[in-house]
Amino acid sequence: MKESSIANKILLRILIVAAIVIVIAAGVSYYLVMGMKKDIELQTQEHFELLIKERIKAKLDIGISNAVTISKNTDVIEALETNNRDLAIAALSSISNAMKNGTSFKNVKVHIHDKNVNSFLRNWKTEKYGDDLSSFRKTILEVKNTQKPLAAIEVGRAGLVLRGLAPIFNDAGEYIGSLEFIQGFNSVVKDFKADDEFLLVLMDEKLKRGNALTSQDKVGNYYISQKVIDESFKNSVKSLDFTKLINEGYLTDSSYFYTQFPIKDFQGNTIGTYLVGDHIKHVDTSFNESANLVYFMLVMMVILTLVLVFVIYYLFKKIITGGLNKFKRSFAEFLDFISFKTNTFTKPAVIQMMKLVKC
Repeated sequence: MKESSIANKILLRILIVAAIVIVIAAGVSYYLVMGMKKDIELQTQEHFELLIKERIKAKLDIGISNAVTISKNTDVIEALETNNRDLAIAALSSISNAMKNGTSFKNVKVHIHDKNVNSFLRNWKTEKYGDDLSSFRKTILEVKNTQKPLAAIEVGRAGLVLRGLAPIFNDAGEYIGSLEFIQGFNSVVKDFKADDEFLLVLMDEKLKRGNALTSQDKVGNYYISQKVIDESFKNSVKSLDFTKLINEGYLTDSSYFYTQFPIKDFQGNTIGTYLVGDHIKHVDTSFNESANLVYFMLVMMVILTLVLVFVIYYLFKKIITGGLNKFKRSFAEFLDFISFKTNTFTKPAVIQMMKLVKC
């Protein structure tokens, strides 16, 4: 009974130590898992930031390349120099048809401006021209002042648009006006949709011009600047706290992961925001893959700790039980010797007994 009692006390102490170790390991694992979750969310945010920058840059590059190319068209130059709008209409119509047949551009929008920053020709609305653009079209003024091409995002009546602008020079090298190649964001939105992700291009409500945008196009304090919209994502965004999103960088709910990046004009002014979203299950899948490894390691550590506890318990019990039995035999022989029941003295037994007593 004594042997069992001693072994049980040792087992209890070992179990307490093991429990402390397991609790500490669980705490460390929880800390690691939460850190991994934060890292995955930050990586997702960084991924979307790089993605939106690359895709918008690609659109701006296309815009400025087309603007420069069309601005060198001889008919366009002659039309602007001679104030021949019919020639310009025919030239842009030919260019537009060529693009429809040979490229992905099916709805080409080109706007030509004269050197006084008045509208010369809108190829999608030929009847509207002659209006002064100088009060609100800063990109045109910039091209006039620098006489260099420019690509930028700027406010339009239907929200934000991507503009590629180029100066137009006559044969004598004189500046006679400028041309812009206008693009929307729908193709970028479709690229995100193809990856089962979401994008809303939002313009600050304070920049609204005209009545083209209505309350149906509004989310929070922003107007949506695109035609391709995922209604489910849009409805979810309506309840989003934009101030908190901007301050924290990203937010999550039961359906989506949200992050945002400011939209700036060519002067560096914030004019809107890219609101990017992903299914929360995609983010959770990445997180679970990493977390499961931590949980597996924790379970394995618990199992190994328990195995080690019972191995130590078994060894201790065996040593204690064997040692006490040997001590009893040696002590009994010693008592028999000193009480003259025997006249045999077994030295090794006594020495072993003394060693055990010292231990």
